[in-house]
Amino acid sequence: MSTKRLTRSNDNRMLAGVCGGLGEYFNVDPTLIRLGLAFLFFVGAGSPFLVYLLLWLIVPEAGRDYASPSDTLSAGVDEIANTARQFGEEVRNKVEQVRSGESAATAPSTDTPTATPAATAQAEPVVEPEVTPTVEPTAETEPEKDVVA
Repeated sequence: MSTKRLTRSNDNRMLAGVCGGLGEYFNVDPTLIRLGLAFLFFVGAGSPFLVYLLLWLIVPEAGRDYASPSDTLSAGVDEIANTARQFGEEVRNKVEQVRSGESAATAPSTDTPTATPAATAQAEPVVEPEVTPTVEPTAETEPEKDVVA
């Protein structure tokens, strides 16, 4: 008989595999666990973010055997540090793109063809029709008529 062990999932992970591992352990869809944590985070009940970080630190990754709990903890700390470093590098790259004038919205996409500068220079400008305001005649703007009695 094998014992069920709580581990962080390698297959069903978004960040560290904590919710995926909890889902596998309790035989529940990990999306429900993620939604529950997000709900608790926004409601302000306790501190689900700190609980997530603690579980990331102390729950071993699936498929890895550690000699001691301190090995599990140090591996968790290393993984958090590497993930934070990668996130920082991604943010730094995005900031540099924005500063250089090449934002994500204006950067060319690799999956759609872009028009060449010559093709865009030949495009004719769109001319909008001129609109003249109309004034409805009122008692103040209507000229007086001679009344014959």
